[in-house]
Amino acid sequence: MKKRRSLISVAIVLIYVLIAGCTSDSGIPASLNEILDRNDIELTPAGQLGGGAGSTTSYNGNSAAVVKQLLGQVKGWKTPSCTTCSDGMPPKVNINSNCQRDSYVASAVNYAWAIESYYRLGETSSIASLVTNMNQSLQYARNLCGSSTVSSGSCYTLSIYGC
Repeated sequence: MKKRRSLISVAIVLIYVLIAGCTSDSGIPASLNEILDRNDIELTPAGQLGGGAGSTTSYNGNSAAVVKQLLGQVKGWKTPSCTTCSDGMPPKVNINSNCQRDSYVASAVNYAWAIESYYRLGETSSIASLVTNMNQSLQYARNLCGSSTVSSGSCYTLSIYGC
């Protein structure tokens, strides 16, 4: 009986929200666009959140151009909506296990995503160390640019971060 009463209460609230709509005063997003606007996320033509050419990044601190460049080269990422939420999607970077450079570039892309995520959430205290780690990963990747693996073209991340 208690469970049924709870379900009825939830249904009544949902009906009220659907009929009355959500006002800007309620703090509840009225639409997907409002959610996307709050998070500075834009839908790409493929319908994925974040990434790709022309994608918008919000971070504007040290190495912001690098963050923008890296995240602009990968698709399918989404920043989380809160610090304790698990709704974020880190970028998926294809790597060749025979190319050590790929792992460094993939690491840098994920650091860039973390930087953007923390920045959008207003959690800026961790960003400086993430920027350092991102740049260090890219330095390691640059150091491997002369290796035979990179020269042979077997590294998948050259289009994300070239030599």
